Amino acid sequence: MANTTHPDMIEATCADGHISYYNKHDVCGPHGIVWRKAQAEASGANDTLLLPCEHPGCQHKTSIIVDCRGYR
Repeated sequence: MANTTHPDMIEATCADGHISYYNKHDVCGPHGIVWRKAQAEASGANDTLLLPCEHPGCQHKTSIIVDCRGYR
């Protein structure tokens, strides 16, 4: 699961160790530009997001599970 530094922010680390930050309003919203797969869990609905690394020149993508309820 991704670490968060603020309720609206997602922190993800790519395979090369680069840390990127994403706003849930951007990646969870209906017009988000990332792949997502909703999954039902006992604790609620989560989404699996495939987020691109934001480090210049890095081509890695990181798959993380995020609670996107309220942002869709």
